[in-house]
Amino acid sequence: MKTSPNSSPKQMWTVKELNFVEANAGSLTAEEIARQLGRSVSSVQSMIHRLGCGKRAYTAWTDAEKDILMIHYAGGTDVREVMTMLPGRTQKSIENMAQKLNIFRRKWLEEENAILQQYYATEGYGVVKRLTGRSASAVANQAFALGIKCARRERWSREELALLQKNLHLELSELDSLFPARSRMALWHMRARLIRLASGRQ
Repeated sequence: MKTSPNSSPKQMWTVKELNFVEANAGSLTAEEIARQLGRSVSSVQSMIHRLGCGKRAYTAWTDAEKDILMIHYAGGTDVREVMTMLPGRTQKSIENMAQKLNIFRRKWLEEENAILQQYYATEGYGVVKRLTGRSASAVANQAFALGIKCARRERWSREELALLQKNLHLELSELDSLFPARSRMALWHMRARLIRLASGRQ
């Protein structure tokens, strides 16, 4: 009787496999680890228990956590700072989820920083037109890191706030089409504020 490669028992676990299990037990499910290592799910679960990684059970990522990755991780915020925004998430789990969501970090060039220094104070988020491949969120994060104050932004209208309040359940990517004049960073901050107010927190 033939057995599939993924279910065939192996004589011994390699150091590389053990390191992979230990590094990813808190960010990947046993099924995902088994698939990547070509091991059975039961053998992976057993090894997780033997390594004492079981206490770091995987918990699904929330939309709010993914939003943080899209805004801050992609924008170039230091990973250690991103970790403070995502309690319970390790650097490895953050990097794994960013990879799943196709979120990539790109270092800022001196030429790009010079453009921010020259135009951000007067143009605000509009400077993205001068920076190919940079989002409004990335621009805002980098400007903050450089200590450049943004141009005065228009206040949210009652109509905008009512529309956002009605659609708090949507992800940022879905809110973009409803608020074409607002950056994703502005949407994230206002949505977070409304959620805090709704829960009774200031």
